Amino acid sequence: MLYHFSSSRVWAITFFELTRLFASKRGLVVLSAFVCVWLLIFYFIIGSSADFISSNNFKDIVQQAFSQLNLLILLEWELPELTIYWIVSAYLLPTFALLFSCDQTCSDRERGTLRFVLLRASRSELLYGRFFGQVFIVCTLIFITLLASLLFSLVNQQSVGMASVMLSVSILLKLIIITLPFIASMSLINVFVKSAKMSLVVYFLIYIASAIVIGLLNKYVMNLSYLFYLLPGEQIESIVGFDGNYLNEYVIPLTQTVIYLLVAQYIFRRSSL
Repeated sequence: MLYHFSSSRVWAITFFELTRLFASKRGLVVLSAFVCVWLLIFYFIIGSSADFISSNNFKDIVQQAFSQLNLLILLEWELPELTIYWIVSAYLLPTFALLFSCDQTCSDRERGTLRFVLLRASRSELLYGRFFGQVFIVCTLIFITLLASLLFSLVNQQSVGMASVMLSVSILLKLIIITLPFIASMSLINVFVKSAKMSLVVYFLIYIASAIVIGLLNKYVMNLSYLFYLLPGEQIESIVGFDGNYLNEYVIPLTQTVIYLLVAQYIFRRSSL
């Protein structure tokens, strides 16, 4: 059955993804585990490190050892909790994005319900609906953890000024964009894998194998280091310093996201169920 692409059906699928996580027992268990992990992060990492990084001794160490990484600007933030949160989240939240988005269409294919779902929507609508659903879920989780970081600063009797609030908005936007390629890459893997666990295995196998092959070609054949930007998250290290490099912060991850989704759409429309 052929459909004209309908945004209303895409948003219906997106809304179903939200309810599947926030209004089901399985989803609530996953959210509880996520909350427990972040409570440990706040207590053992963010809380214990905030006082240390605000000390003059730590600033001297960073200035001598990490000046080349452009991390000095982070020490000028008025909330040290926000500094630690940004560094931890930039590396950790993409992993959570993979875990939350690893089951977009593969379980439907495994259970044999994918044909039934596609009776009411086209393959493209299902692909983008599930993708946007996962994006909204991850955005919500990022917002909650960022808000918790600000509340944690208030608990530590620090004033949260307007500068910190505006900085938090910028952090929220950057973290969302950082996670987009990871969700889109899972959309791509889900179109040919039938298990959520296997999709994670396939992702890491492809990532590691691609990094090794590109590294060997770059070392023994010719300079192909730019191919590393085909891998999601390759630019994260260069944007942690918050230096305003729009190419790494916005252009590269958004381009990766579009490419992954277009390839996923092409394969999904031509693959058998």
